[in-house]
Amino acid sequence: MKAANRLASQSSPYLRQHMHNPVDWFPWGDEAFARARAENKPILLSIGYAACHWCHVMERESFEEEGTAALMNELYVSIKVDREERPDVDAIYQGAVQLMRQSGGWPLTAFLLPDGRCFYVGTYFPDEPRHGMPSFREVLHQVARAYHERRDDVERAAGSILQGLERIHAAGSGALPAADLLADAAEFLAGRMDPVHGGFGTRPKFPSPSNVWVAWRHALESGDARCRDLVLLMLRKMAEGGIYDQLGGGFHRYSTDEEWLVPHFEKMLYDNAQLVPLYASAWRATGDADLLRVVEETLTYLCRDMQDGSGAFYATTDADSEGEEGKFFVWTPEAVKAILGDDAVAERFCRAYDVTPRGNWEGNSILRRVGDIAGLDEARAALLAARAGRIPPLRDEKLIASWNGLAIGAFVAGYHATGSRRWLDEATRCGEAIMSRLSANGRLLHCRCGDDGKGPAFLDDHAAVGEAFVLLFEATGERRWLDRALGLAVAMEGDFFDRATGAWFMTPRDGEPLVVRPRDAHDSATPSGTALAASFLQRLSVHDEDPRWTARVEDTLRASAEALESNPYATGHLLSVLDTYHRGFVEVIVGGEGAEPLIDAARAHLGPRGLCLRLEQLPAGHPLAEGRRAEVATAWVCRGQSCAAPVGDIEALVVLLDTP
Repeated sequence: MKAANRLASQSSPYLRQHMHNPVDWFPWGDEAFARARAENKPILLSIGYAACHWCHVMERESFEEEGTAALMNELYVSIKVDREERPDVDAIYQGAVQLMRQSGGWPLTAFLLPDGRCFYVGTYFPDEPRHGMPSFREVLHQVARAYHERRDDVERAAGSILQGLERIHAAGSGALPAADLLADAAEFLAGRMDPVHGGFGTRPKFPSPSNVWVAWRHALESGDARCRDLVLLMLRKMAEGGIYDQLGGGFHRYSTDEEWLVPHFEKMLYDNAQLVPLYASAWRATGDADLLRVVEETLTYLCRDMQDGSGAFYATTDADSEGEEGKFFVWTPEAVKAILGDDAVAERFCRAYDVTPRGNWEGNSILRRVGDIAGLDEARAALLAARAGRIPPLRDEKLIASWNGLAIGAFVAGYHATGSRRWLDEATRCGEAIMSRLSANGRLLHCRCGDDGKGPAFLDDHAAVGEAFVLLFEATGERRWLDRALGLAVAMEGDFFDRATGAWFMTPRDGEPLVVRPRDAHDSATPSGTALAASFLQRLSVHDEDPRWTARVEDTLRASAEALESNPYATGHLLSVLDTYHRGFVEVIVGGEGAEPLIDAARAHLGPRGLCLRLEQLPAGHPLAEGRRAEVATAWVCRGQSCAAPVGDIEALVVLLDTP
């Protein structure tokens, strides 16, 4: 067996993937920076994550190659970082990529001075020159030569990049953005959507849930048929395509083509957690059973393949298995027939799911729906069981607080959509797991790898988990969840809020000092920490009358005004917060004996700004319970500070909900 390097002592699955590289890797920390200072060497910082396909490619081509590794060891102090474990470090150096007018992503390859300032940065470098890119070995020689022979130029470059990073992470200020900004953004985003295959742009195509919500909210609020049709087209095309796992449920990371056929096969907890509420809302608006099927299959997938024994959810699964991308997921007609036996059933399955002798990808077939699938449930189950016998992709069993908060939101949405108590029970189990496994010494942790808890938590962790606890309170009526949410809100304000600017920092006040203290202001694959914080406090303000929560939301919107107005594509989640700020929540309080039909009707008709609460479950002193009693089934509909007269039948309730 190859000798292990320092990464063998790390708990991150991604770092441990590299522990037998001949590279003398350091984890991020003081030891590496001290070595760089002592030996007067630049730092080579490599950032990736366990499910990253091109990270694996660069490892095979360069980090496992003895000659390249020897060059790295001679010229550099090399640091390997798991971006899921250290999103703060990743955010800073992804900013450096942007400043050099390159596309960000992973693997990220940054060259630093021993004080952490970046002077050159890129992403993937090939082992040989191709596609206009130099080889990684050429880059290693050229950067090291510049560091030692043109140090003044390197210092100027590092200073310029640092100034740019300080600008990126500076807070803006402005007037409270106007109420019509979401409508304008929805029209802008609709103009970038593919009218044939759905989704944004051509290729590659990402789900981009925050942006889809902008168009969908606008469609629900205004009746805009164009936005409604484009969103539904996207959701249906994704559900039919290869980006959706037609056997096991759940979505892959993104599609490499415009038709949603060929995904990068990794699966991320956060993608699936964000897409479930969107599909649930679309089902409520349309009654389309296929959309509801996606909700139930995706939640089933998360419980089957991504859940640990405590009820929390793992981070990712890899794209590769047995060294090949997608091998676990693809089929041939012969493989299908060998499992199903009945030629007629097998042939019908192959026709329905585009399994052909020629294949639709590299000689194999990615399953996608191209025909009638009615009556094929048993065939799908048989193929899923057989697939479970294949060597599966690597699973990163890291538990990340913010992603688990998003997952709770997905299960609560599934509960509201289906009425199935199972999904609420799973949401509750996940909430309990966060409290037991992702908390220590009274503080929330960012993540846990096995027995190793990593902290402290970041802004998005506090915000996503806090809002999840509010959702659990609303669904269960259990005061403990609201109390926990209040505790997180107080901690979040104290540790991350910048009173001087009204903005939020990504890292806590007592966090590790970095070259800049980053702010998380723009959505990426997940909503920004800033948007999550505002969304959390906005929902909390419904249940707690302390005016500071609304004040913090207003501060956030003002501090983000320029970004909201100039870059709707990167601020979708905060645009939804802005819309709710101007329009207010639609609150339905239901009480009395036999109220379940009213509750079901309310949940079926409420949009993204709506929430339904049981009167009997509201704690004493809750602002929405004051002065209300009900012995028979009764519903109150409130918008802002105004409540309509109580109603007792479904038809009257629906009229109130459908009337703006």
